[in-house]
Amino acid sequence: MTASVTVPDDRRILAAHEQIAEYYRAQIRAGELNVGGLFPTNRQMIADWGGVSTHTIQRALALLREEGLIETRPAKAPLVIAVPK
Repeated sequence: MTASVTVPDDRRILAAHEQIAEYYRAQIRAGELNVGGLFPTNRQMIADWGGVSTHTIQRALALLREEGLIETRPAKAPLVIAVPK
């Protein structure tokens, strides 16, 4: 027999792209990354996160973009445009 376990939302294990997005949300909240300032480039993020894949970084950026926190621009570093609520 297999038992099922319900894990509260605040205790679930986050996927890598979710962990990365949460880290940068916290950086913006804390004022380490300021509205109007540059967000790290993909290359910087890959280096900072131990060589995670470009796909993982893109998924994290997509989350932040969908939340209205950053604006991505072709061939340029993203911009921070809002503080998370």
